[in-house]
Amino acid sequence: MTADEFRRVWHAEPFRRFVVRLADGREIPVERPEFVAISPTGRFFTVFQPDDSFDTVDLPDVTDIKFKRASRGPRAKNVKVTGKSLIVDLADGRTISVPLAWFPRLRRGTPAERRRWRPIARGEGIHWPDLDEDISVESLLACHPSAQSQRSTKLWLEEGGGKLGS
Repeated sequence: MTADEFRRVWHAEPFRRFVVRLADGREIPVERPEFVAISPTGRFFTVFQPDDSFDTVDLPDVTDIKFKRASRGPRAKNVKVTGKSLIVDLADGRTISVPLAWFPRLRRGTPAERRRWRPIARGEGIHWPDLDEDISVESLLACHPSAQSQRSTKLWLEEGGGKLGS
């Protein structure tokens, strides 16, 4: 890796967190661009961590740079649909409860259809295959009801979707 290649990754817009892999097997995370200082020649750079620890690296020792995945949002762990509420237990221990009336397809689903759900995007969303319904955890946390129009719901019903649930 050259100094210019490192600078391109370091100064990319928008910045993406990355890990510097070294020949000795170590991996050094780079969490923010301002946590890096590079020598005038570009041969050495120092990476600081949030706890003020740091590593100084000789550029020829770098074997690879790997971008870190973006942080994931809240994730659904369990879902329950009652006659009046959609209740979602999150992986972080919180529970969200919103009115079932916010989601016409769920409201019209049978108890069996409501029980058949699966996580999508590693739990960032919830999918009910029998009802063709997808709801993101973020939208629940933001108190956003379904954006589905009445016309869309009517078309879905006309096509045989949903049976009036209890």
